[in-house]
Amino acid sequence: MRAAVLVAPGRLEVREVPDIEIGPGEVLVKNTVSGICGSDLHIYSGSLPDVMPRVLGKVLGHELCGEIAAVGPGVTNVKVGDRVAVEPLLACDRCVDCQVGDYHLCPELQHIGIGWSGGFGQYAKAPAKNVFPLPDHVSYEDASLLDCLAVGIHAVNVTGIHPGSTVLVFGGGTIGIATAQAAKWAGASTVAIATRSKLGREFALSTGIDVAIDSTTEDVGARMRDLTNGRGPDVVFDAVGGAQNYVQRGIEIVRRGGKIGVLGVFPEQRVTLTPPYLINELSIVACFSYAKWGGVPEFQIALDGLASGKFAGRGYITQRFPLDDIAHAFEVAEHKHGQDAIKVSIVH
Repeated sequence: MRAAVLVAPGRLEVREVPDIEIGPGEVLVKNTVSGICGSDLHIYSGSLPDVMPRVLGKVLGHELCGEIAAVGPGVTNVKVGDRVAVEPLLACDRCVDCQVGDYHLCPELQHIGIGWSGGFGQYAKAPAKNVFPLPDHVSYEDASLLDCLAVGIHAVNVTGIHPGSTVLVFGGGTIGIATAQAAKWAGASTVAIATRSKLGREFALSTGIDVAIDSTTEDVGARMRDLTNGRGPDVVFDAVGGAQNYVQRGIEIVRRGGKIGVLGVFPEQRVTLTPPYLINELSIVACFSYAKWGGVPEFQIALDGLASGKFAGRGYITQRFPLDDIAHAFEVAEHKHGQDAIKVSIVH
């Protein structure tokens, strides 16, 4: 099969690779749409050096969906020809974390698209339990967003957003807008995003987000105080990561007793905890990936929200490229040439 192989930091090669073989309890998926995630960009650039030895020579892409091409012995939940989305988390299913539903914390956790061949090839394999049949009205482009939507749902769950909450999200990319959407779905009364991306602000407003702040020209803290009668938001999310220290900004902006949720991937971020951090009883909450909530996979919750129209789907996708143009797709996703992009996808 043809696939994009990561051969060195910043270098992908599309080549012929061996066909994938599946075993008992596994399925073979013919990939259709695969999103480029921010974490793919970090891995690709080499900014996560600890991950690089595990991915060199591998096929990335963990935001994948497609059609079942083959099923292994013992598979009964899907059949050849079924349209499915793929949850990429691969846990041991034996440890305490897995047993209580927190399989994203499994010490042996792997991912399709990191440890296993992923969405940037013609085919990928997955455990049968990791594939979710798609309703007829949910397109493949919609389904390729489910990993991102599940991340947003998990962030809202672990920070305890509820009806009446006020929320600020730093970041106008896919994860930031997905988190803002999830907060609205949870009943938050006011949800704002702050981003330099004009495209991100416009799309966020089109999905029902209340306020979009231009972080290059506006005082985000002052705007949030205006929106909350001087108190500040209940929760501030950093969905940017990288070298920008939005966790520190969140500490400065959030209300007394509030929470700062951290979603953005970053090599290192230093935070200064001054006496007001303690006196105001603030909480910094790591929001990593997703698993189960209330015994239900958050990936399934995301699919239900997408199918019911509570979440926007394919509108996130701003650029589409064939597999042979994946190097250029990564450049666009990295905004190397000034392009404004939200989600860049590979369409097979």
